[in-house]
Amino acid sequence: MSSGNPNSTDRLGRRKRTKYELLADLLRSSKGGARKTNLMFRANLSYVLLNKYLNFLLENGFLESKDGRFFPTRAGLLYLQRFARYSRDRDHMIRSEAKVQSTLLDVKMSGLAK
Repeated sequence: MSSGNPNSTDRLGRRKRTKYELLADLLRSSKGGARKTNLMFRANLSYVLLNKYLNFLLENGFLESKDGRFFPTRAGLLYLQRFARYSRDRDHMIRSEAKVQSTLLDVKMSGLAK
C-alpha cells in the first residue's frame, strides 16, 4: 500500500485521503461494531477499496470480525490514538510553516520598498 501524495486532489478539486487517513476512518467507523456495508458508507469507500483496506486491517490485527460485524482491536485503538496525535502535530506544523512563510514575505516586501 502506498501512502499517496497528501497534496493530490481528485477531479473535483478535493484533497485525496492518504492510506493512513483511510485506515483511521475505517477503524473509527468500526467502533461499537459495524457491518461491511456500514463501513463502506461511513468511510466513503468503494467496495474494492473497502475490501483491500479491511483485509489489511484484519490480517495485521487492527480489526476483528465477530458475527458479521467488525470491531477495532487494542492495536486498532492504539493506531487511532497515535494517528490523532500525528494529525494534531501535522496541523500545527502546517500552521507554523504558514507563519514562517508569511514572515519571510513581509521581510521580502519591506526590503523591496527601501
